[in-house]
Amino acid sequence: MKQQWNGGAAGTRMSRYPEIDQLAKAGTTFYYSWWDFFPAALSFGGSDSYNHWQIASDNGAGVQAPIWVLGLSGSGMRLTLIWSPNDLAPVDGPHSNETGKRTYTGVVVPVGQWVFFEVVVTPRGDFTGAIRVWPMARWFSIYPRSRRNSRSRRRRRGS
Repeated sequence: MKQQWNGGAAGTRMSRYPEIDQLAKAGTTFYYSWWDFFPAALSFGGSDSYNHWQIASDNGAGVQAPIWVLGLSGSGMRLTLIWSPNDLAPVDGPHSNETGKRTYTGVVVPVGQWVFFEVVVTPRGDFTGAIRVWPMARWFSIYPRSRRNSRSRRRRRGS
């Protein structure tokens, strides 16, 4: 897939929900890998966003909810990984004894060169899952901290 942006409001979305839903329900680790080229730094206001990658779920009634979003900050090309960007993810998480939106910041994405991205997800309905992102800070991991683990799969409400 090739994307091109020439300024103004624009967007491209590629979605593969059925396969990811099946892998998540089975608890199977899965990978997203891609190369990107940013010819110049992106800049946008606080009410705008740049989502590079995300995992979304639904609440069983078909209402979509982003769970994890990998994006860029509004200036400076800093990579961010956000849990529950609009507070529609499960109340508890991403680690045990945590609640609400969480933002993790990573490396500055270089411009004018190809950059390799990879996201590895080990989905679990409890707090034993994991998410790793390259190049957040070399491998950025939401893994167990002490005895606290990451929630990387959303259970549908009512199931």
